[in-house]
Amino acid sequence: MYRTNFAQRPDYVKRLEELGFSYWNLPSGPLKKPYWSEGACYVFKESEVDAIQAATQELHFMCLDMVDQIVTSGDYPEYFKLNNLEKSLIEQSWKDCVPSLYGRFDLVYKDPKNIKMLEINGDTPVSILECSVAQWNYIQEAEDIPDNMRIQYNMLHETLIERWKEMFPQGTKLHFAASAGFRHEDWGNLIYLMETAVEAGMVCKDINMQDIGVTAEGQFVDLQDQPIENIFKLYPWEWMVDEEFSKYIPKAATNWLEPAWKMMLSNKAMLVKLWELNKGHDLLLPSYFNESELSDGTWCKKAIHGREGSNIHKVVRNFGTTVSDDIAQGSHKVPEYDKWGYMYQQWHDLPVHDGYKPILGSWVIGDKACGMSVREDPNDVTGNDAHFACHVFIPEE
Repeated sequence: MYRTNFAQRPDYVKRLEELGFSYWNLPSGPLKKPYWSEGACYVFKESEVDAIQAATQELHFMCLDMVDQIVTSGDYPEYFKLNNLEKSLIEQSWKDCVPSLYGRFDLVYKDPKNIKMLEINGDTPVSILECSVAQWNYIQEAEDIPDNMRIQYNMLHETLIERWKEMFPQGTKLHFAASAGFRHEDWGNLIYLMETAVEAGMVCKDINMQDIGVTAEGQFVDLQDQPIENIFKLYPWEWMVDEEFSKYIPKAATNWLEPAWKMMLSNKAMLVKLWELNKGHDLLLPSYFNESELSDGTWCKKAIHGREGSNIHKVVRNFGTTVSDDIAQGSHKVPEYDKWGYMYQQWHDLPVHDGYKPILGSWVIGDKACGMSVREDPNDVTGNDAHFACHVFIPEE
């Protein structure tokens, strides 16, 4: 893997905004440059892409196995901080085999034998619009990319359409929801996913989470009092169960996507359980809940429900004691995330390319690993200031 720069398209702003990618120019990095780094591109060998895809597929099934073991045994580790409502929703959705649309693993990649999982965004992952159609269009349209390099590990768009067809018969009514106060990024991703469902033959309608109503019989309805039977919500489950309407979820005839069992994978405490079940696995980093379990060295302290690189500390242990516990470079504090607690993962430095530290977003649609994005940040933590870069790979005979 190496980083390079290809030409910017003369009309790239128009091309991005035609896709609904209205947040391409969010100020990012210390110089507040646009989030979309037009021209920045990481080049991989085909064998490297094969290794990333295989690692993602293996991690996906490891995660599903972890969920199955916990739900089947009923032994929910205390450090997941789940209440009784959450446990019952998880159990019911898992036993009913409620399907998942998608998820994104965040990976550190150095070479095919050095791939490490940092976490999985299992409930509300974003950046799929730019990963799917925006970066594909770029590598097809940039003038100076050699023709043999206009290849990308990116089957996201067609696989999303296939997945919708697998989950629902054509003509199924689907609602799509996010919070009215969410960022342009969230709504851009939501509308893109809705468009893929329309392409798959679904009848779709968007709604603000705040506008969802409940009838006297406990049925969720939209603003036209039409029943909400199937809904994709870009809204975290840990927020949903804190809402007043959460008491209606167990008995309402509403199918929620992502399903409630994804609460097990949107919680960074899962890294602790995953390590416990697969200790020493090459793709995993040692992860613990209690500070007393940490060996000497450097550790990453993560809020179990932190987002966008928030609430990440760099912890140094020496002779069995904590020498320092400071907010990591590039992270930021969100006080509301403190209430769920923290876990610890062994610190793993990111590679450096032209002053940037890339992290791979490796996507799973349904059960299929099928695409990749690169976010790069000059800081130690990939956070709000990260840039999006494209990628290509070189086919091998």
